[in-house]
Amino acid sequence: MESSSALLILVACVIVALLVFAAVKLMRAHLSELRDIGINEDVKAVTAAAEPEVVAEKSDAARTLLEAQEIIVVPGFGMGVSRAQFQLAALAASLAEMGKSVRFAIHPAAGRMPGHMNILLDEAEVPHTAVFDLEHINGRFSACDLALIVGANDVVNPAAREDVNCPNYGMPVLDTDKARQVLAIKRGQGNGYSSINNPLFTRDNVRMIYGDAREILQNLLDEVKSHQDSPAGT
Repeated sequence: MESSSALLILVACVIVALLVFAAVKLMRAHLSELRDIGINEDVKAVTAAAEPEVVAEKSDAARTLLEAQEIIVVPGFGMGVSRAQFQLAALAASLAEMGKSVRFAIHPAAGRMPGHMNILLDEAEVPHTAVFDLEHINGRFSACDLALIVGANDVVNPAAREDVNCPNYGMPVLDTDKARQVLAIKRGQGNGYSSINNPLFTRDNVRMIYGDAREILQNLLDEVKSHQDSPAGT
């Protein structure tokens, strides 16, 4: 009787051990699968972020400005950091003197606080009649020849409009991607304040110019003025 009980206990222990072994093996397989999925997702994210951005030479950027007739300028935090509003205002004025339509599009979240961009543009004496808020300018991007982005990132990110998985999805943004051409001036290749990748900068109609906004805008202004001063504007 005792031997039968001992045998039953031994069999029960073996069965429990086999069940535990099977459970552990299954759990390890599941964790391995999750790990592989995570690695694949990380690889996809890195690959998406690594898409090449097309960088424009400053002379090509100036030519693009000169060829455009309808221009919408989007100032952002980077403009404020470099104190480039004076060069931007002078460039806009020079382009307007050539008969071009130059408007400024203001996003309410651009800069350090609401109204920051308006204050900076007012400081640079940009006419109030040339400054429009998001609600009144967004519909014009699809009809403009060029959107000139100066130090803006999150407020021009089309993922907030298109990608339901974007943390900023649903946030109103300026539709610069709908312009025929886009020139984007940025300090570097990093993401914006929200640390979210911006797919705008890899789109076919977008050209990047990296560096200090004040220096870049001054160079563009010099190029435009040189064209104005040349015989017959050639």
